[in-house]
Amino acid sequence: MSTSSRFQQAYAQAPWRLQLQLSGAFILALIAAWMIAAMYLDVSTRAAAIGRQIQEMQVSSRSLSVNSAQSAGAESDPLSDTLSIEELRLINENLQTQLAYLSSDALMVDRATKMGFKPVAADELLYLQVAGYLPRQTAQLAPPPGPAVGEMGNGEWEVGGDPYRRQAPQAMLEWLRDEILRALELVREAQP
Repeated sequence: MSTSSRFQQAYAQAPWRLQLQLSGAFILALIAAWMIAAMYLDVSTRAAAIGRQIQEMQVSSRSLSVNSAQSAGAESDPLSDTLSIEELRLINENLQTQLAYLSSDALMVDRATKMGFKPVAADELLYLQVAGYLPRQTAQLAPPPGPAVGEMGNGEWEVGGDPYRRQAPQAMLEWLRDEILRALELVREAQP
């Protein structure tokens, strides 16, 4: 073997080294992207918190100026005693934030365990069938696609025909009789 071939063989990259380098470069790029995203999130959070503090300071400075004007003997304006729209929005947003925090999953689980509740396994669940219970009906907001003319009253759609012809309305007394009979039938089903 010549010296040049030994030299090339000694410095040649093994295939596993190339794969290791490529995967290392990919992981390094992934970590860099994650760090940039984390820094962006941190900066955005700080900016939002500082913006909220500025809003609270503006509201408190307005209320202080109104109070100082009133204590200095200025005429009392009945509108200045009420909260401004910005103050009400700020209070509303603070209440929404508190509600979101109090109804968060971690706090709800913590409160439930303090009250004596425990997580239920799938084999411990018990479903009851209640006689006469009618589940929620799905709302039918639009007729099915096609040449539908109108609903016939029994949940079905009239297809074809004159599009301007309407169904004759059911008499009020007939409708009331049908509803009472249906309610009595549900009561009979519910009784043991």
